[in-house]
Amino acid sequence: MLLLQRKCKTFFCLCSRFDWCCRPAKSTLPLECFSRFSGVLFTNDKFRVNASKQKFMDLELKLRHKDTLFTPVFNVQKASKNKNIQKDFIQWLEKCHSQFDKQVKFLGYSKTVTRTDVPTKKMQHPWAVYSAIELDGKIYKAGDLVKSQRTQPTYYGKVNKFFLYGDHEGNVFATGGEVEITRVSKKIMQFEKAK
Repeated sequence: MLLLQRKCKTFFCLCSRFDWCCRPAKSTLPLECFSRFSGVLFTNDKFRVNASKQKFMDLELKLRHKDTLFTPVFNVQKASKNKNIQKDFIQWLEKCHSQFDKQVKFLGYSKTVTRTDVPTKKMQHPWAVYSAIELDGKIYKAGDLVKSQRTQPTYYGKVNKFFLYGDHEGNVFATGGEVEITRVSKKIMQFEKAK
């Protein structure tokens, strides 16, 4: 679904797919990167609208045409000189994936629980419980000692378990989740690390 704006009017338009934003066969990006983006497309008066000015006419055909020029707005990205929208799109998606997609691998599934500590009743169940996670190549396990970063004061704690909302079993990748930590004193943290 595209949100389109033209001369201070907003339209919604469904375009099934654009060839330039489909996953290329040689891509190393995960498939889900190609299905979780949306955007706004601003058009000029070359895109005709119907008599009621509520719908674009032949919009999808014009957007698919290879000579259609796409220009990023607000200097988000410089427009390609050779008009290769697919190349620009893939480069942008790779950059976003490497900088912002933090997929967590949840390991050691133990059970599914209902969490009464969650304020929204419909979000209290189901929560899968895990004993470890892998994030950026590092494994964190239940029992590990951790400390907060960029907080004042610094907090110390011991990991109890990891939670992932949804009906999951086994090891899974996800972009969210929660961790249950029991706070410990700095002295206990120093003592445990000295062992």
